Amino acid sequence: MNVRKRSLLLGAGILVAGLGAWGLFVLRPTTGRHDAGQEDPDTAVTPADPTLDTLRQGVQSNRSRFASLRVSWESETKYLPAWFALNEQRATDLEQQSAKTGLAEDEKQNLLAQATQLRDSNRYNQAPYRQLFDFWTDGRGFQIRLPRPGVEVRRREPFPSNPLTPVILAQVYPTTCIFSWAPAQTGACRAWLGIDPRDGSSHASVSDQGVERSVVNFQFPPLGRRAASWGTDAMGHPMDGCLGSTDGEFQVLGTRDVRGRKTILLERVSGGTAVQGLTTHPGQLLAVEITRYWLDPAQGFLPLRVESGGGWKWDGKVLGRWEDWARYRIYDLVEVATVGSGFYPQKSITTAYFGDPALAQNPADIDKLIAGAAVPYKTVPYQQTTWTATRIENDREMPAAMFSPRFPEDTDVLDTANSAAPIAVGSLRIGDPAPAWVVAEWTDGKSHSLAEFRNRLILIDFWGVWCSPCIHAIPAMEIVQKKYPNQLACVGIHTAGAQVEKVRETLTRLKLTFPCAIDCGSARQGTTCRAYGVSSFPHMVLINREGKIAWTSADKENEAVQEAAAKRLGIRWPPGEMSEYDMHRLHAESLSVVIDRLLSSNK
Repeated sequence: MNVRKRSLLLGAGILVAGLGAWGLFVLRPTTGRHDAGQEDPDTAVTPADPTLDTLRQGVQSNRSRFASLRVSWESETKYLPAWFALNEQRATDLEQQSAKTGLAEDEKQNLLAQATQLRDSNRYNQAPYRQLFDFWTDGRGFQIRLPRPGVEVRRREPFPSNPLTPVILAQVYPTTCIFSWAPAQTGACRAWLGIDPRDGSSHASVSDQGVERSVVNFQFPPLGRRAASWGTDAMGHPMDGCLGSTDGEFQVLGTRDVRGRKTILLERVSGGTAVQGLTTHPGQLLAVEITRYWLDPAQGFLPLRVESGGGWKWDGKVLGRWEDWARYRIYDLVEVATVGSGFYPQKSITTAYFGDPALAQNPADIDKLIAGAAVPYKTVPYQQTTWTATRIENDREMPAAMFSPRFPEDTDVLDTANSAAPIAVGSLRIGDPAPAWVVAEWTDGKSHSLAEFRNRLILIDFWGVWCSPCIHAIPAMEIVQKKYPNQLACVGIHTAGAQVEKVRETLTRLKLTFPCAIDCGSARQGTTCRAYGVSSFPHMVLINREGKIAWTSADKENEAVQEAAAKRLGIRWPPGEMSEYDMHRLHAESLSVVIDRLLSSNK
């Protein structure tokens, strides 16, 4: 098979060898630079007057070459100097706030703790973060494999392709997360979360929902996300939004040169969230996203560059100039591999941006934009990820069984797809009496009950040390506990089966002072989790002073509450990439809204 690679940056040469009829390419580093060579006649189309239909045909023609796809890749993420400088400035500001007179001691300590956390984050993120992934799809199902969060990545070879039997999962993949989607089976999504070295337990889940990004942080590779049911839009690759979605308004803006190559510039305006109170002009103001794609018709219409930004649309008209919009992500495709008659991204660099706090826009700027004035919005690059494919295969046969892994017998399986499964959860509703806590042990060695906290609101967090989103979310509990010391009691309920010493270590590391219990039973049959209807983690429940369920983190209104909180705090919404500091602030502010509402109701 003829397999070629095109380097789009000078001096980035590699030797490409075709192996067999699978469309496999293997890369080896060399010195020097390769010529781009002859373009493939099937996909090298340069329309004189490009239209949307022409572009769609070209994009789809290249995608059709990868109906089945296996991609192995490695990524390296590093924080940029602006990120460290911002964290240090925030830490200094917090220390200065803590020195003001009249502050209560707990407020002062909270500010100092936040400053320490920011500096700890700077130290922790000095070294680049590396990750390995392996992705398979036959066009109907998919599977993605990646190391468990916290596992040090050392090897550079792709994951082994062993059949996923119970024995293989336990022996070969104890430190690997595996997510599979097989639409023909009950419980289409099956997730293996590996074996937790902290307590020796293995965890898995079965559901009919797509993979949620909150479970573990990963993104589908280019041309990887084939259906909306597979996962959230945020998990799709930046280049796949190019004519691969019906959402948004598309417009061809002409041709442009990118690093010496002729490209077609395509613009997409999407979103459209109504915003109130930011302008004195009559009419509808929408917060929208604009994305521009520089498509290379000579290489499968792959985008050599993608820029995404946020801005405003007023009465159907996009406001301001493109160069003034708030960029929050730029994707650069720097190397393309030729696999058979198709083209596939081989190396890319994605840069994430945040708004410069010193140059933030204010409501008066909207009126200026409507009047036709230029209002630049400055953003600063804070994170950069380099993505390199180490193996690409197309036209490979994949047995259906590979998308239906079978778990070891002792695995705690959270099953939300089968109503007859042992994890059948309760159906608590707002206003129901809060069930009693039936737990194995409290980490402080004492015994606690609902009655102990009578006449106070009780905020319960169902969590686990094995759950990365839980670790990110739980510090907000400490913030609100200190904010409402006499009106609120916070309690943690850890999943069953954990070792109390391991849970104590995590509580100490996170500087959490509220009581925490370990549930009875196993994660599959946790007594208190089942009583409260917990089917995913983290899960929060707020109990009012009458001892009744008043709110849960599954409330449909929570997103609107978070969006409003983000605007008050000056945090971009939707949030995208977010610092731990902003994450904790946003979570605590959102909880405070719910708590204040309950306190004012006198219940």
